[in-house]
Amino acid sequence: MFPYYFLRFSGPVLFILVGLKILSGYALTGKIGGILWLSGLHDNRALDLSLLVLFIFHASTGSAFF
Repeated sequence: MFPYYFLRFSGPVLFILVGLKILSGYALTGKIGGILWLSGLHDNRALDLSLLVLFIFHASTGSAFF
């Protein structure tokens, strides 16, 4: 039962985190102005680690259902 709930939780969280990572890359290069905190988010290790952990566990538990 845990993998089912984990997949339902980690999917939307991954979608949001990947979107933030892409937007922070644009803010870091200067293509998006006015959002100062967003450019600092691109070098955040906690964001990178959470993306990596969620992606690995989401992919590994998702393959168990198919």
